[in-house]
Amino acid sequence: MSQRSIRVDLAACQANCRTLKQYAGERGLFAVVKDDAYGHGMEKIASALAGEVDGLCVFAGYDALALRRSGYEGPILVMGGFADATELAALHNAQVWPVVHNHQQALVMASSPSVFERVALKVNTGMNRLGVPVDQADGELARIGGKVRQPLLMTHFACADEPGGTRRQAEIFNELSGRLNLPFTCSNTAATVLAEPPCPGEEFVRCGIGIYGASPVAGRPAGEFGLEPVMELVAPVCDARILEKGEKVGYGSTWQAAERTAMAAINIGYGDGYSRLARGAPVQIGDRRCKTVGRVSMDLTVVETGLPPVPIGVPAQMWGKQVSVDAV
Repeated sequence: MSQRSIRVDLAACQANCRTLKQYAGERGLFAVVKDDAYGHGMEKIASALAGEVDGLCVFAGYDALALRRSGYEGPILVMGGFADATELAALHNAQVWPVVHNHQQALVMASSPSVFERVALKVNTGMNRLGVPVDQADGELARIGGKVRQPLLMTHFACADEPGGTRRQAEIFNELSGRLNLPFTCSNTAATVLAEPPCPGEEFVRCGIGIYGASPVAGRPAGEFGLEPVMELVAPVCDARILEKGEKVGYGSTWQAAERTAMAAINIGYGDGYSRLARGAPVQIGDRRCKTVGRVSMDLTVVETGLPPVPIGVPAQMWGKQVSVDAV
């Protein structure tokens, strides 16, 4: 029987970076590798992209430290900042760029004996998640000014994947960055690939989901933007049987056969990371395009294959080059 496997195409990841660089134009490109590079393996992705991008973004300081231990020498932006003086000192020793996104972090940095090459001050322009209020940016910059040689402004767009979705936030941010005359970064993947740059003069963009070949815009396939799938998820068929018209499948009996057909149970479920919400999602088994039926279980996913039943043990592609992860 075939085994469950995840295959990561590093060449496709590199190609996606080159595509996103074309969208970025004169702006630099930082690849977001937070949360183990979206599940693709942070150290391997970082190594593959070392010659393709201008830097990396992580959320947590421990990821930045792990990247340094793995040998990555380029710039690293730590978007979540730091919890306390001890972590800040570790980030300084690793020569990474911390983000200050609240008053408490600014106080900790102001008390630090260290001077950083670069620190990003994140301002809240409407996402209302992280970031100091715009009207407090001057004060926080003054507070940390003696601890950084080259400050960087930063914000994050809430609706970059919608037409005109960056307009209001960009207006606020452009006014602030123009007045302070500091380098800045604001664009995620969606803001990078859609229309004109919302904030002219941006130093670098921060691309995440597009690096891995998924679409940054709902309803538009990744291929429309020239992005290739990076991950393939495969699992084996562990059972197959014929269903008579009216027979039901899975917990809650939420699906029933409209006619005589066949099903296949695939040895993967939400306990393995396949979405429990993937109802009617495409699955490829050989040359058959199937769809999930019933509820996804912890260890099993059932698909309707049509007749005749597929052989037990054959591999099913849950997503990859034949099945778009966006469709799932």
